[in-house]
Amino acid sequence: MPFDEHAETASQAKRRRMRFSRSRFGCDACRHHKKKCDETRPVCGRCNALRKVCAYSGPQSGRPAGDTPPVSSALSSPPVPIPSLPSLSNLSPALTSLPDLPIVPRVAVPAPATSTGPPEDAAAALAEYVDDSFLRAFSFATDVAVPPWTPPDATPPGSEFESFWNALIGSAGSDDPRSTDRTLIEYYRLVVSPTILGIEDGPNCASQFYKGVASTATEDDQAAMMHAVLAVSAQHLSNFARAFNNVDKAMSFNEQAAHHRSEALYLLRVSGSVADDNSNEALLPSVTLLLTLSALLKGDPDIIPAFLEQTQMYLDAIKHPSPAPHLPTISAIYSIYRVLQAVASSEQLDLALVFQQHDPHETWLRVADETVERLVGIPREMLVLFGRVNNLVLEWRALDDALARIELRSQASMIQHDLEDEGIWAARWAASDPRISAGLEFFRAALRIMIMRDVIGLPATHPRVERCVGSLLAAIPRVRTGTEIGLIVAAEAQPPRHDAVRAFIRRCQWKGSAPPRIAEAVVQEVWEARAAGRNMDWRSAMVARGSPMVI
Repeated sequence: MPFDEHAETASQAKRRRMRFSRSRFGCDACRHHKKKCDETRPVCGRCNALRKVCAYSGPQSGRPAGDTPPVSSALSSPPVPIPSLPSLSNLSPALTSLPDLPIVPRVAVPAPATSTGPPEDAAAALAEYVDDSFLRAFSFATDVAVPPWTPPDATPPGSEFESFWNALIGSAGSDDPRSTDRTLIEYYRLVVSPTILGIEDGPNCASQFYKGVASTATEDDQAAMMHAVLAVSAQHLSNFARAFNNVDKAMSFNEQAAHHRSEALYLLRVSGSVADDNSNEALLPSVTLLLTLSALLKGDPDIIPAFLEQTQMYLDAIKHPSPAPHLPTISAIYSIYRVLQAVASSEQLDLALVFQQHDPHETWLRVADETVERLVGIPREMLVLFGRVNNLVLEWRALDDALARIELRSQASMIQHDLEDEGIWAARWAASDPRISAGLEFFRAALRIMIMRDVIGLPATHPRVERCVGSLLAAIPRVRTGTEIGLIVAAEAQPPRHDAVRAFIRRCQWKGSAPPRIAEAVVQEVWEARAAGRNMDWRSAMVARGSPMVI
């Protein structure tokens, strides 16, 4: 039998279980709600965040007032494998009661100078280091035009990242730079989850899920979730350090992200393929979705299909969906990933597997609508149409039968006509939210380009194709989201429009991924190939680069 460093019996591993033990000397509020208290006096961190009265009536811990207890061994020492994933019976309160956390500013507004010690407000500590370089590092959405990715004359020194990291350590309540896990959790709360969401327009299902997993990760025995959150946070920080030209920190966080991803996968493997109880059914797909996000941040497309397939398996195994909290949100996020992955990799998509209802309750579709609008900036029906047109194009390319091709062309032609007809478009896709309206215009142009170029066979110089490119450029002033779907349209731009399209892509492309400027690189490659007389489209360039998703 080959050697397996993780090989051990379930009973042996269970005795090694890592848990976040409740504090015996916590404040009254934390003890009443059975929450872990950091025992900071006179006001603990949790009460301070919730703006609650903090009182200590229990026995004294023996530490001087104001001292912060040592970081939990679960966060400061190497992770210990756990063979099983326990109940998530406490997940719902943890997710729904999480306070609104401070959001890092998205424009360069430096905070006032602080004292020499760590600032009391974590948000102020972070805001002091938020500048244009921070914005270039991983901002999804901004209406402020930013320069290209870290140009040589504006590359910030690596020491700036060190200052940011030291301030973050202080805000996390740890003075030991080697104890990074608690700091990574704090970073996820303050920076990563707002960055994922892209906009801050109040609480919703997606924000509750992404913000809530940080709280869930610190609950007792939620080690797989903890490692998945830490993997996302560490990879995000690695990309951030890379943007600041701090190679050492970038490599260090990259290694930590790989370690936490491996630990999370090991814990999933030894836990079995299905949840042990009804309330635990939300944990397994949550972990694989976070691992998918960590792979997106790393720019690692090869593992993403496997993560999505495993997520689908967990969702299919759900027997009692009602007791499991946040399953509709998890299913919606999975479906978004599934559609975009299929388009980016030129694969047929089984539309029956996306936005499924696991029970007759209307919550599933309502949450799906809200989540797609929040994360993608379009209605759910438009995202499904995007997947459907992708299927039509791929099927058209594979068909040899003349009548079958006519049938498919007829379907595509009807979709194209309805998208082009202003009256039908206004009646079907009218949106009062300017953000949704701009997103719809982007997808409208992209779908028309896909049909006209791939099915109808119009050349890139055709006036109808050029009008689609013009509609994208006309929508630029209204666009605030990093929607890269525009690359489908931008790739068809003729040379006189290249500069305007390139400037737009540099402003809005997703800057959180390790391989930066994917959209710009794809479009530029298509332009150069066509200038040299070679036939290339955005799809072949995306597949050749292995880009994980078209967003």
